[in-house]
Amino acid sequence: MNWAMDKSKLTLHYFEKCLKEPKQGQQYFSIKVKIEDERKIEHIWLTEPSFDSDGNLFGVVGNEPIDVKSVNLNQKIGINKDLVSDWMIIENGRLIGGYTIRAMRDNLSGQTLQHFDKGLGGMTVDDGEDYFLPNRFNTRRCYC
Repeated sequence: MNWAMDKSKLTLHYFEKCLKEPKQGQQYFSIKVKIEDERKIEHIWLTEPSFDSDGNLFGVVGNEPIDVKSVNLNQKIGINKDLVSDWMIIENGRLIGGYTIRAMRDNLSGQTLQHFDKGLGGMTVDDGEDYFLPNRFNTRRCYC
């Protein structure tokens, strides 16, 4: 799961770009954030995400918190962008991003996988694409 959260942070620029200027067919945006409440930690999806001009993140709590009590379902909150643990876009019925969803799904098979996919509401989960920025500081060339 850690790889999924790392990948979401490294590709968050793509989510922000699409949120500002959605591509044709991009009809749903959501972002997952880490919420801490005393000694409890929970990763919660926010719907209706937005960023202000300073890069602060805002959204509406999209799933019922189980462990944390400082936020409630449908509550609008602001949170530090550093606490993002995933993001997702639904584009023409296809999952873009959603790395924690992919990580959970990778460990499933058979009827469990079918049940999980049914709970996703019919969106397509394929191998996806990577949206990493090129490393502009790596000047080494490989002449293999």
